[in-house]
Amino acid sequence: MSEKPPTGQRRSSTRVKDVVPWSDTITAYDMEHLFLYARLLDEAAQGASDAEMIRDVLELEPGAKRAAKSLQQHLARAKWMRENGYAQMLTESKPGQS
Repeated sequence: MSEKPPTGQRRSSTRVKDVVPWSDTITAYDMEHLFLYARLLDEAAQGASDAEMIRDVLELEPGAKRAAKSLQQHLARAKWMRENGYAQMLTESKPGQS
């Protein structure tokens, strides 16, 4: 589905965890991984296979023990952000604003 970056170049400077920190509110981890969540949702909508999303988005080896669990965790959190988290982002006031 998506192109791999040139050899030796990573798309993201933020490493993914095997288990996403889960909360009913947006976490710092969520904010650091918004682009990754959006890419996972986009790839899934385009019909990408799990192996493609693991390799191209999470930048893990599809056969690695942690890969499938990491994909499941990140995709679930991406869906939570789409359905719930975005509303929190829109209603939170930024520093210096009231």
